[in-house]
Amino acid sequence: MREKWRHFRYPAAAALAIALVALFLFRREPAISVTLGDEVTVFDYQSDACDRLDIPDTPARAFRDASGTVSLFASHRVTRRSTGPELDALTHHCEVVMDSHEDPGPDEFNDREWIAATWTPDGTRVAALVHNEYQGHRHPGRCPSGVYRECWYNSITLAVSDDAGRSFNQGPAPAHLVAALPARYVPGTGPKGLFSASNIVPGRDDEGYLYSLVHLIGDDTSGTCLMRTRDPFDAGSWRAWDGEGFDHEFIDPYTGDAGTETCRPVAPDRIGT
Repeated sequence: MREKWRHFRYPAAAALAIALVALFLFRREPAISVTLGDEVTVFDYQSDACDRLDIPDTPARAFRDASGTVSLFASHRVTRRSTGPELDALTHHCEVVMDSHEDPGPDEFNDREWIAATWTPDGTRVAALVHNEYQGHRHPGRCPSGVYRECWYNSITLAVSDDAGRSFNQGPAPAHLVAALPARYVPGTGPKGLFSASNIVPGRDDEGYLYSLVHLIGDDTSGTCLMRTRDPFDAGSWRAWDGEGFDHEFIDPYTGDAGTETCRPVAPDRIGT
């Protein structure tokens, strides 16, 4: 893929520059055309679903492993994967690569879990950011209203695969916690927390940082936070933008005084949910 971009990027950039100069000189509307390939079905619920809830419930994430195989995840709370030689030639598998723990304690950050983003440095070891929903309405005595959204307390946790995505495991809870609000779970105040990590992507510089966006819903602030790390396999290494630098450290609110500060949303006038 990188070699292809080396081959095509620069002629394309030159052509675009020429077109912009021509547009400036002659003040004409540019002629732009887009050609799409044929539609390709990579998952058909009617024929491919392994059970009733085997549905794509997070944005699709993919990587190529050390053998050259593409693995794609579009996770529900029971995570399966699709594999193949390319993205347009995938087979969906019924083997479960990660199941939800469904722990009844909000302090464990270990209830219903979706793999939201993956990163691999070598095609064998894979770090995954997990969207963890504490669903208080499902646990006796935890949600007087019984309403899902009112008792939804979300966090981001870490899962790791040592076999190229065939299985994912998490460290002892709550040490696998990546990002949470400084506030503890309070029934009837949800949805609240940090949600739905984006793809994990490297920065433009040579400092070795990897970045991810997460959605924030707090008591007084909502938006999209940016966090980064040099080691995605270390749950406690992520730091978020605090308005001046990447100095916000996510703290487990159940193990000490986490204060009241959380990450600062970036570009709030341009990025919503």
